[in-house]
Formats: sequence, C-alpha cells, structure tokens
Amino acid sequence: MSNLEEIKDLKQRLGNEIVIAAEDELILNEFQDIGVKIKSLQDEQNLLKQDVIDILEDYELARYENNKGLISYSKASTRNSIDSAKLRKELPDVAEKYTKTSNVKASVRFKAK
Repeated sequence: MSNLEEIKDLKQRLGNEIVIAAEDELILNEFQDIGVKIKSLQDEQNLLKQDVIDILEDYELARYENNKGLISYSKASTRNSIDSAKLRKELPDVAEKYTKTSNVKASVRFKAK
C-alpha cells in the first residue's frame, strides 16, 4: 500500500481526523506564519497606496525606480469585458464555441485572518 493509500485508509478509520507528523506540521505552520506576515505587510502597503498615487500624479510620473525596485502607475480608465454569465444564458451556442479551456497548475493559498 502506498503512503497516499495508507493516509486515505487511516482517514477513513479515524473519521477524517488524522494526526500530522511533527515535521510536516512545522512546515504547515511556517507557511501560515509567512502568510500572516504577508497579509500584515499588504495592509500597511494599502494604507500608503493613495499617497503613492497622489505623488506620482503630482510629479506626472508613470514609474519610479530605485535600488529597491519599481513602482509603476496606470491612470484610472474604463475597461470593456464580456458578461460571460449573460452570454451563456442568452447565447449558449456562441458561448460554447468561444470558450477556451486552459490547464491550471496545482496551487496552495493561505488567507490570513
């Protein structure tokens, strides 16, 4: 029996509650800790965002670059998009004809509380 099969079997026997190995739990916790730090930094960055927009507009800059990185600015604009839900409802044949299927890599996401 493979490790994955053993884990599935164990989960079924324990009612989907499983004990995670200590070293694996350390990795999961570290991943969450980093996510919390990222969320905190993003909150700080969002507080500064309007000030940055104001500064770049005042100096009429589309970009600001230094040894720390690049800040680029795009003016507010409008965007045209297709209402795919409405298209599928009203013209399902057209929607199906132009629907594109793409492969998506597996991913992991953590949302800080």
